[in-house]
Amino acid sequence: MVTFPGSLDDRDAARAVRQAGAEAVPLWHADPSLHEVDAVAALKLALDRDVPGAFNIVGEGVLPISTVVKLAGRLSVPIPYAILRRVTALFWVAQLGEAPPSFVAALRFLCVADGARARQVLGFRPVYSSRDAVLDFEGALRLREARLLHETT
Repeated sequence: MVTFPGSLDDRDAARAVRQAGAEAVPLWHADPSLHEVDAVAALKLALDRDVPGAFNIVGEGVLPISTVVKLAGRLSVPIPYAILRRVTALFWVAQLGEAPPSFVAALRFLCVADGARARQVLGFRPVYSSRDAVLDFEGALRLREARLLHETT
């Protein structure tokens, strides 16, 4: 079973899967710096190789949040950390926010995941750079905003 860390159900789902005698596999999601084609390719490699353990699946290159904002054509507005964390917590509790307040810390500092184990054990090599993935993700968001691309459920 695949769970999504940080979501409301990840601990409950993992506990239920363990009680059923299986293993829950955490899978990060919604990272605009990893192209969905690369994410699917990495998942297929993990399933085909049946290798235990966790893997960081990362795109090529490192992008600070300021670069992601610029690539997305968005306006960067400085907000004091304490205020942003409190507002994010209120939105999270009211179920109006997409990320828990603990994710705000990731916006303050450059976070880099080491994809060496995925390269060595799975043979994963991203096709898209982190920059290209962000640009593609932003393009898809713009198409959705223009109602030219619809999400399927």
